[in-house]
Amino acid sequence: MMLGNLAQPYVISIGPDDSLDKAISLMEEHEIRHLPVIEAGRAVGMVSDRDVLLAVGWKLEVEREAATDREVVGPRTVREIMSSPALYLDPKASPADAARMMVEGRFHALLVIRDATVLGVVTSTDLLRLFSTYDHELLDSPIEERMRANVKTIAPGDALFEASRLFKDSAIHHLPVVVGEQLLGILTDRDLRRACGEDSVSDELAEHDGHVFFGTTKVLEVMSHSVRTLKKNASMRDACRLMSTHHIGCVPIVDHDALVGIVTDTDCLRLATDIERSTNI
Repeated sequence: MMLGNLAQPYVISIGPDDSLDKAISLMEEHEIRHLPVIEAGRAVGMVSDRDVLLAVGWKLEVEREAATDREVVGPRTVREIMSSPALYLDPKASPADAARMMVEGRFHALLVIRDATVLGVVTSTDLLRLFSTYDHELLDSPIEERMRANVKTIAPGDALFEASRLFKDSAIHHLPVVVGEQLLGILTDRDLRRACGEDSVSDELAEHDGHVFFGTTKVLEVMSHSVRTLKKNASMRDACRLMSTHHIGCVPIVDHDALVGIVTDTDCLRLATDIERSTNI
């Protein structure tokens, strides 16, 4: 299959000088996490929900107005926060090419472009959904053979700055929240970005009004309590299906409620390149 056949053909886009309010509205309306940024008919970048969360905490301009002078704190336009240049592949590239590019660049969406025309968007979710349909023994291998057993974890009472350090130092996007070996929840970089973005806005607003803002400090305050898991006897195909169905980036692996490993979307994308090397799918 060529990438052009997989790309979502109806591309919702935004301009670099459009407001972040518009970006938030489009992402919520269409339930998407990435928006190509188009200027004069050309793709000049991409803005993701992660970018918006960190920049403004998903708050609209009206929520970021200072009471004293109605000044809006934080960035206001897409240009100020977008990733540039736009990352793309030719429609004749393979899904495995896209998977390899995402793994190497540690991002989750790219454009499909031919002759400067944007034909579509491909996300990691699209790739996982496709890979889960492949007829290959690697996908049916036990998940414990490919899961990461030495999992970085964090406790619910730990400080968010400690989570931030772990995300950065370990180059990861997910931290299982545990007490002992028991899994209580998950903290993602999206959760942290939202908290940081909201705190930044709240701090600036408090400063405008002559107040002091004491922000979010503990993992428990921002972590996700609902976590989808798999058992050790599940397969990598199960992981691909679970992540693509529920639009999640990782699956903790448990044994009698104890955390024993983790599989991420990056692990599954990397598996796709292994499959490509062993077959002509």
